[in-house]
Amino acid sequence: MRDIDAGLTTLQADPGTARTSLDAMQTVTDSEYGALYVSADGNFVFQDRNVTAGSIGGTVTTFNDNGTGISYANAIWKLDDTLVFNSAQISRAGGTPQTAINQASIDKYFIHSYNLQNLLMQTDAEALDYAQAYVASRAETSIRCDGIELDLYSPNYDTGIVAALSLDFFDPIRVVTTQPGGSTLDKTLQIFGVANTITPNSFRVFFTTLEPVIDALILDNTSGYGL
Repeated sequence: MRDIDAGLTTLQADPGTARTSLDAMQTVTDSEYGALYVSADGNFVFQDRNVTAGSIGGTVTTFNDNGTGISYANAIWKLDDTLVFNSAQISRAGGTPQTAINQASIDKYFIHSYNLQNLLMQTDAEALDYAQAYVASRAETSIRCDGIELDLYSPNYDTGIVAALSLDFFDPIRVVTTQPGGSTLDKTLQIFGVANTITPNSFRVFFTTLEPVIDALILDNTSGYGL
């Protein structure tokens, strides 16, 4: 069974080189800025970039440690340059490598390179757009939340259980953590992974979270991604 979006990028013919089916599908995914994964019911899912960039503008599930949202057992906050990319070189099959850089980011964080080759967009101009979009989205960083953990054995946790069992890849969530002194860490993110840890006496769900792979302008969005 499959759930496959048509995609927004018109691709050239696949060169048909010897490789695994998964590698071939991943090349299409990279060419689209899409996503490829296997759903909980065992179906292959291909999402186009409208989903990967735009789902952050959907209905948000809020997790908060102050009692106003769904509680959580742990949130992983980090501040480093792991996800900074300020130089990108993208090439399509049969094309010329296209490069985009952000010099201000390089001066601040040193160079962080991102390279993809033999993608399937039809023109070098599209490859350049790809490189520029990635650098524009990744040249800067701020404190981020890499994941949250839910304890489904928590008392009176019906809303948490429903969220844990229904949220899926690219669903938007908001994570709020109160700091000493009353300030808060507050991020709206996408789910990028789901892991269940079950024992006879416990059931915990861990959501891997990230900001969208590339930024998109979403009309009427109030979470920092629109006007």
